[in-house]
Amino acid sequence: MLNPDGVINGNHRCSLRGEDLNRQWLCPQVHLQPTIYHAKGLLQYLSSTGRGPVVFCDFHGHSQKKNVFLYGCSMKETLWQAGCTVGGSALLEDVSYRTLPKILDKLAPAFTMNSCSFLVEKSRASTARV
Repeated sequence: MLNPDGVINGNHRCSLRGEDLNRQWLCPQVHLQPTIYHAKGLLQYLSSTGRGPVVFCDFHGHSQKKNVFLYGCSMKETLWQAGCTVGGSALLEDVSYRTLPKILDKLAPAFTMNSCSFLVEKSRASTARV
């Protein structure tokens, strides 16, 4: 859990400083967002040693969607949604990011595959999933 202080005080997205920690992944500061800073450092370290994570899950609630769903990153789907046809069909993509949602869709009644999104949005550039 990357926001224990906020959660224990009733904040689901915001830290005790009142900032949305999910928007601090681009350039976290060690004294202002220590959990994000060190989590990002751990991921960078693991990647540099060739032992990167097999799965990275960014769990948090949503203010408007119900049930359980996942967000992921698909460059091919993002280009298609944007109407970009240049190289879209030739773009090879590792679709293993869909494995966990497919398993959850079969096993978990509360999981909603149709609510999942794999688009990479510019407005989400500072989040963990991008």
